[in-house]
Amino acid sequence: MSDARSASPLTVMVAAATALVVLVCAIAAVSMLTGRPDAAGTAGATVTGVPDGPAVTAVSRDDAAGRPAPGDGPTEASGTALELAAAAVTGALGSSTCEDAAADTAALLAAMSGLGEPATWIDRGGLDGAVGQPVEAFAERCGSAHASAVVGALGLPAVVSGPLAAYVANGGARSSVDASAARDELAVGVPANLLVGESASRSVQQFMLPSGNIACAIGGDGARCEIADADFGTDPAGACTGRWGGLITVGSGPGSPECLEGWSALGGGTVLRYGESTRAGGFSCASSVEGVACRNDATGHGFWLRSSAFLVF
Repeated sequence: MSDARSASPLTVMVAAATALVVLVCAIAAVSMLTGRPDAAGTAGATVTGVPDGPAVTAVSRDDAAGRPAPGDGPTEASGTALELAAAAVTGALGSSTCEDAAADTAALLAAMSGLGEPATWIDRGGLDGAVGQPVEAFAERCGSAHASAVVGALGLPAVVSGPLAAYVANGGARSSVDASAARDELAVGVPANLLVGESASRSVQQFMLPSGNIACAIGGDGARCEIADADFGTDPAGACTGRWGGLITVGSGPGSPECLEGWSALGGGTVLRYGESTRAGGFSCASSVEGVACRNDATGHGFWLRSSAFLVF
């Protein structure tokens, strides 16, 4: 009778088969971990376990040339960039003395440098807020003539200079500088020292010139001056029986020569010395050896009266 501890042939075979299976599984596992491709694998099989290299991005001709491909560029400037540019432009124009167009042009060019090519301003949303509105405010403060000179010297393309001219016109329409210039254009030929407006030195409403030949009254709805010794000819309409042109008036419209029947001595005893001026009720007058000029400060209409002639405007 054999030893009970001796293995039977069947037991040995089962143990050997089990060992073989374990060995095959171990080999398969090692193969998967090391990522070795099967020599018989198909071409192009994915290789795992190899360290990744740097990412590669396809480069277009535009990229290689240093410019973005069509459609890749920004279509709108960033809010921060526009705010910075607008602040720079506003600061440059806000510091202007309104007297040196060349200096203002140089300052504006430097401030606009952060906006890029002017031809792209409209598409990128940079024209209105960053340049147009500051230029409009500049024209309102300094006048459209000065603003036009500054903008015109920038050398901008027509696609930008045209809209900016409209901003200048809008600002000029609200500008007291433009309004004053328009009023002064009405008084061409009148000595500048007689056009005083709000800078008048006194506020008397009735006065005479030192010569005693001209007396005036201002305030209410107009200004009027009479001249005692002057001959301006006859009334073109033939209706004046007194001295035509002996009375000159101005209200809301242009000054007008009228017929003087006698002398009323409007000024009384108040003398407006040569070089002095007065303002009341929106009308101003100034006295000089060249005569007297009175004007409606709102409309710019008025007259200039002296013994040798008169001028109405």
